[in-house]
Amino acid sequence: MLEQNWVEEQKRLDMMMEIERLKAIKAEFEREDRAAIARKRGAQVIVDQIAARQEQRAKEEEIREQEKAQLKANIEKN
Repeated sequence: MLEQNWVEEQKRLDMMMEIERLKAIKAEFEREDRAAIARKRGAQVIVDQIAARQEQRAKEEEIREQEKAQLKANIEKN
């Protein structure tokens, strides 16, 4: 009887350890998923910043071209 109780207790402890191991594996996968999502968001922020800078440079170039055309028109006028 004592031996059977001991065997059952060992099985119960083994089962608890296996459950804890599976929980740890699941938690690690969840951490990896969150990290991957964070990296994707970070990459998208960089892409958005690059696009915004390109747009700003295009606007600045357009303004310079307009100023150049205006200056040229003023010189030709005089």
